[in-house]
Amino acid sequence: MKATKIFILACLLMIGGQAFSQNGTNPFVNSTHTYTVTPGDAGNTLVWSVLIADGLTAADAGDFDIVTNGNATVDIKWNKANDATIVNYVVQLSEESANGCFTLRQFPVTVQANTFYLAASEDGNECHDEDGNIIALGASLATTVDFTVTIDNATFLLNLTTWEFDLAFGLVGTYSINEVKVGGNIVTAPYNSISIDGGVENVTVSVKVTGNVQTAETVTMTVSNGKAIKGTTVNLDNDSGDRVQALTINALPGTTEITTD
Repeated sequence: MKATKIFILACLLMIGGQAFSQNGTNPFVNSTHTYTVTPGDAGNTLVWSVLIADGLTAADAGDFDIVTNGNATVDIKWNKANDATIVNYVVQLSEESANGCFTLRQFPVTVQANTFYLAASEDGNECHDEDGNIIALGASLATTVDFTVTIDNATFLLNLTTWEFDLAFGLVGTYSINEVKVGGNIVTAPYNSISIDGGVENVTVSVKVTGNVQTAETVTMTVSNGKAIKGTTVNLDNDSGDRVQALTINALPGTTEITTD
C-alpha cells in the first residue's frame, strides 16, 4: 500500500476548554482588525494609538502595526499576545475639535496566542507504481505520491469560509514532476493560495513524477502560509512546526531479461 503523508493543519483554538472565535476584541497574534468611530464633527482631528491595560502607557511599537484608513477608521495588526506583564491592550482614539477641546474613546483588546499552525507527519518510503509489473529494464515511467493536508479542529472547521496554503515541491534525483492535483483538481505552478472550502476537513495532494524505475527518488513537499478565513477575518499561521516532508520512491530491482541456453 502506498504510504500516505499527512500534513496536519492544526487549529487548536481552545480557551478555557471551549472553542473561541477571534474578533477585534479578542484577536489572534498576526491578525489584522478594523476599528471605527463616527466623529462628532467632520472637521475634527482624530488620532489613534495603542496603550497597555492602564489606558495611560503607550504599548511597545513592535507589539502592533497601525495603518489609518481615514480619520474615522484604523486597521491594527496585532503582533504580540497578552502575557503576564500586559493584561490587555487599549485602542484609544483622541478627537480634537476646532476650539482645541478633546474627547477620548478607549476600547479594550485581549490578544490571544495564535495556535493555528502547519505540522508534518513522519517521512516515509514506498515502491514505484509499477511494482510487481512486467517492465523494460531502465524504463522511464510515471508514479504518484499522495500527501494529505488536514485541518485538525472540527469545531473550528464549521466556522470557516475557506482555508488556504502554499505548496512547493522538490526532487532529489533525476525524476521530473508531471502533474499536481489538489482534491482531484489539477493545479499549476506556482502553487500559491490554494483555497479549500471551509466544510472540507482534509484534501489529498497527488504528485505524479516520471523517471527511471530502477532509480530511487525522494519527493519533498513544503506547506506554508496557512490561512484560516472566516468572512473577512484572516487568521495566519503562527510559523511553528515542521513543514517539510519527504517521501522516497524505492528503486525497483534491475532484473535483466530472461535468457536461455
